[in-house]
Amino acid sequence: MSYQTFTSAFNDLLFERIVNSPDRINLSSGNPSYAPFQLAIDASRDAVQRSNVQLYATGAGYKTERNKVLPFCEGQGLHQAKVENIVFGLGITHLYNTALTILRRKFDKDLNGKKPVILMSAPSYGLFTIQPDMLGYDVETFPLFQEDHWEPRPEVIEQRIQQINQSGDKKVVLVYNINPHNPTGSIAKPETTEKLANLFTKLEVFMLDDLAYYGLEYTRKPVPLGAYQFENSLSFYSCSKAFGLPRLRAGVACGPAWLTTEIYHHISAQMISLPSTVSPIINACFGESYKAQVAEYIQTNKEGYKSALNLVRAFLGGVESFALPGPERDEVVKSIRNVVANKKISETICEQGIPEIEMINPDLEAGYFAMIRIKGIDEHFYGTRRLKNAFELAVPLIDHAGVLVLPLSCAVDQIHTDACRITFGGMSNRRVVKGLQRMVNTIRALPTSPDNNTQKELVAANLQIDGRFDLK
Repeated sequence: MSYQTFTSAFNDLLFERIVNSPDRINLSSGNPSYAPFQLAIDASRDAVQRSNVQLYATGAGYKTERNKVLPFCEGQGLHQAKVENIVFGLGITHLYNTALTILRRKFDKDLNGKKPVILMSAPSYGLFTIQPDMLGYDVETFPLFQEDHWEPRPEVIEQRIQQINQSGDKKVVLVYNINPHNPTGSIAKPETTEKLANLFTKLEVFMLDDLAYYGLEYTRKPVPLGAYQFENSLSFYSCSKAFGLPRLRAGVACGPAWLTTEIYHHISAQMISLPSTVSPIINACFGESYKAQVAEYIQTNKEGYKSALNLVRAFLGGVESFALPGPERDEVVKSIRNVVANKKISETICEQGIPEIEMINPDLEAGYFAMIRIKGIDEHFYGTRRLKNAFELAVPLIDHAGVLVLPLSCAVDQIHTDACRITFGGMSNRRVVKGLQRMVNTIRALPTSPDNNTQKELVAANLQIDGRFDLK
């Protein structure tokens, strides 16, 4: 199964399966839980009401609207930015796909028949393998390591690029960078970002820099690659995550004018109304008009996410596994006891955590994802199938717990096959604990030898684990 196939397999084999599960808990979601930034919604509604919606869109006013975002770009370290270096789109996915299309045509002229390669980290954001695959890119990866707190190693990346390029029929032309990182929650140090920017530029690798989780940092803010190599990078910012607006689809990119201009022409050809419908959302989130309200909104949400993160840490590792002030500790213990009705079990969880599950990014610096490793997966069976990885474990978790997790094999990672990503920011703290408790109970109930009766039931419903779940 290729990297690109994992997302389809996840949707086909797991997500559709959970539809029939009563009281399901979707811990795989990347959507935030808090109320969206209302001023952005108001700005969008007001713009639509003022616009001549019966007329086709034009580019009138586009320069003025982009100019409002220029101070934000400069504030991120993109000091070379001018109005022509900024382009709006229907979210990062739209801008990313458009950039890939334009760059693919450029690479066709330069590669002399070699296959263009886009490089991603492992793990990474699996959904972004689909677009390059459809456009004829090969997707290759470089590893991230837990002992580095998931920060990329420039020397490892350089070796990986050289290895791919020396194959003879491929050339790395793009890198897809995520900072803050999904799913690890790491933020690259500025000095690491500078080394990476200089390395990719030296090796003639164009940088697509995804900063979708900007605004969800618990520590330092991310520095874009473009702060060091502006002409060789495109930086993406989104209204979806920190502002709770994934359905409105609004994003901004900043980079070299030759590329942003081409992106704008492509989007204009689709007759998408950037000035009248998209820009009010972007300017409410990243412009100067609501700067104080944005800061208050983001800070309030981050406090909630941090509270949920502490709850997950305590549930999996015990309340003494990390430093936590007394009042916050008491609140975490109370939350666990409210869900885990059995007093003895809840006390054991608070003291010891869950020995079967390890959180492998406990020091995440941004976002609302926990990466968890399930120990001893291959000691268990589902039907007559010995479970080999988290992708297969996800099946009984859906069938018996009604809980959906995201196996890291769906996050462009064939290294951590025993690990999953779960979100602690997509629902209430109580529901997160409830989902974790269901997971634990299901794992503990799985047999350690083949179960013929369960297998017969699964086969009869065509729900058995078979070759469709193989990771190759």
